[in-house]
Amino acid sequence: MGRLGCIAAVLAVALLPATAAAQQRTISVAGNASLSAANDTARVSFAVESVRRSRSAALGAASRRLTAVIATLRRNDVAPADTRTGSIAIRRERVRTRGGRRVTRYRASQGVRAVVRPARRVGEVVDAGVRAGATVSSGPAFFVADTRALQRRALTTAFDDARAKAAALAARAGLTLGRPLSVRESTFVGDDRSEDDSTEQNAGQQPQRQEAAPSPTRPGNTSVEATVFVVFEAN
Repeated sequence: MGRLGCIAAVLAVALLPATAAAQQRTISVAGNASLSAANDTARVSFAVESVRRSRSAALGAASRRLTAVIATLRRNDVAPADTRTGSIAIRRERVRTRGGRRVTRYRASQGVRAVVRPARRVGEVVDAGVRAGATVSSGPAFFVADTRALQRRALTTAFDDARAKAAALAARAGLTLGRPLSVRESTFVGDDRSEDDSTEQNAGQQPQRQEAAPSPTRPGNTSVEATVFVVFEAN
């Protein structure tokens, strides 16, 4: 190795500590937040069934029943944009009459899903739908109509938590906390198990519903959990 090569190698070794010392100091933390808000909206489904001797008669009877249910939803302030009809089904059945003779009948079914605002009204809406001719009702499922605002609040709260943690660590280490260099976030939206889509009420088995008070409901809350991963500059 020539003289110039030796000088370059010595300079490189001498500069290593200075380069390491000049590297940026950082503090990496995770901030967490959990917020909840009262559910303000409910979703409920209704179905109607009719059994007749012909396909057309069964479909016609089911259609008339569903039309009556939808009209009742309108009268109970459920907006047209908040209702959606479901599938139409018909099947052929062989049934036995009281005299023992087997005959053919047709069973038609149709459904509609409704979004109820505010959620506290869902009990009276369910009862009105059943009185109007719904054979089965399912739900309600409760939720917050706009979870984005709740998510944003949770994220900013989690970021504040991350900054507080980083400031405490920086003070303990004798450093000054600087600006954030990178931010990553993660959110999860849950509920308090107030949603119950599996609950079904058979209107044909509950004729006393017409005289009863509105079904009691508990909308509950929706919760949002947020985690923010932040790398702060430290001086």
